[in-house]
Amino acid sequence: MIRFGVLGTARVVPYGLLAPAEETPGVEVSGIASRTLQKADEFAARHGIQRSFGSYEALLESADIDAVYIALPPALHYEWARRAIEAGKHVLCEKPLAENAQLAQELMLFARQHGRVLVEAMHIRHLDRLRRQRELVAGGEFGRMLRIESCLRTPYMRMAKDDFRYASK
Repeated sequence: MIRFGVLGTARVVPYGLLAPAEETPGVEVSGIASRTLQKADEFAARHGIQRSFGSYEALLESADIDAVYIALPPALHYEWARRAIEAGKHVLCEKPLAENAQLAQELMLFARQHGRVLVEAMHIRHLDRLRRQRELVAGGEFGRMLRIESCLRTPYMRMAKDDFRYASK
């Protein structure tokens, strides 16, 4: 059993981790952390998560959490991924993994040095449609590929002006 703890209560958590975890044998989401215990408690109650933590540090200190899902603003990904690895946790981090390629590479090397798995949550890699595209290309059904163009469209999401994604660090 892999027991996940979640850093953050972002709206990606239910579809980015909770739903897939329910469908995956051997995976359990057993803790949620927020900057306040009240917010973590509310999220845990709403989503059936066993434990809530009033700080990210408290979740990382928990011995019964094996891996963390980082659902924080992108500017915090590097810091908390590194801290999770230092705490002996495996990390699944929302995209982007870090603010630039150099920091992402540093994190990958740091995880490798500590014997931990670090994965960027690029969910689209696992979509059935994209899997089928890769099969077609690899199978040679179209002959020798010289170039591929692809477009992925997602529904427009209206964000509030105070949404953290509009803010800079």
